Amino acid sequence: MHLLDGDEELSPEEEMQIRKILSFCVVGGGPTGVEFTGELSDFLRGDMARMYPHLSAFWTVHLIDAVDKLLGPFQDPHISQYALEHLTREGKPGTGKCMVHLGQGVDKIEDGLISLKDGKAFDFSTLVWCAGIKPLPFVDTISLTKDAKNRQLLTTRQLQVKGEQDIF
Repeated sequence: MHLLDGDEELSPEEEMQIRKILSFCVVGGGPTGVEFTGELSDFLRGDMARMYPHLSAFWTVHLIDAVDKLLGPFQDPHISQYALEHLTREGKPGTGKCMVHLGQGVDKIEDGLISLKDGKAFDFSTLVWCAGIKPLPFVDTISLTKDAKNRQLLTTRQLQVKGEQDIF
């Protein structure tokens, strides 16, 4: 079944569009980022693959962290290694993948594109920020509603960034 125009053949442009729609970036390799990435990739490998097998090959999840290991606050190399192995394990042939980028800080986020400090860049449709307990310098460059100290983005009760329609 073809999704975009009823034609059963998938053009390179259509495949690229589907891949971008099913591309997710999670920034932060601490407990929140690892848990979210694990649940998302498990959902994509399991439920989505069963319900939409024709989309199984197109998804990608990138977990990005500026430090060189996952779950740093636990200071246990076994937990970090287990999380890395779980997230990057191979699924069934022809399915999407989860990639972990350690020691890679975020340099810039633009509309649907995240760039890392080493020059790598990824398209994405959904970005989940789970990094840090203090603002990064790039927060100063974002022209969104912030608190008086210019450190935190202000949100509504529904966690929508104040003044924005599509940013949560």
